[in-house]
Amino acid sequence: MKADDQDDTNIVLAEVLYETAALQSGFTIDDPATFASGIHKLLKLSLSIDVNAEVPDEPASTTTTTTMSETVDAVVDDEALRDEL
Repeated sequence: MKADDQDDTNIVLAEVLYETAALQSGFTIDDPATFASGIHKLLKLSLSIDVNAEVPDEPASTTTTTTMSETVDAVVDDEALRDEL
């Protein structure tokens, strides 16, 4: 890791720590997206993942959607219990 990268990481760490302390104290943060980005960067670093690596898009899902009642019917075999739900 180059010195510039280490400096950037330290800045992100300091910002995340400050914003986390603010949240825990009941304050709101100005930019939640930047906060989340900092968390993601720190997690990648802790897992030895390249922070600049592109995340591939997930392939389109080919699963079908089911309704809640279809799911309940599939999970609950007891008809009396199913009627209560």
